[in-house]
Amino acid sequence: MPQPTTPTILTVAAGSANWQAEINSNFAALLAHLTGGPLPVKVYTIATLPPAAEWQQCIAFVSDPATDKGMLVYCDGTDWRYVSDATTL
Repeated sequence: MPQPTTPTILTVAAGSANWQAEINSNFAALLAHLTGGPLPVKVYTIATLPPAAEWQQCIAFVSDPATDKGMLVYCDGTDWRYVSDATTL
């Protein structure tokens, strides 16, 4: 099962002379990201949501350009469902 993509935080420039400091700096940002603050959630339209069978126990945000609104959804392995009332998309 493919894993959801997340922002790349831990990176080191190729050929970096100061790679250890870069790792330490990026690791601190990654740790802060994982231990507090809002979680990034990928935004999709209903048409662009990935197959439910490949994303069990994942969440996403579905935007509706027609209404300029969006809703949080989760995947049960069979369907994407709205968090608010568990109806399927």
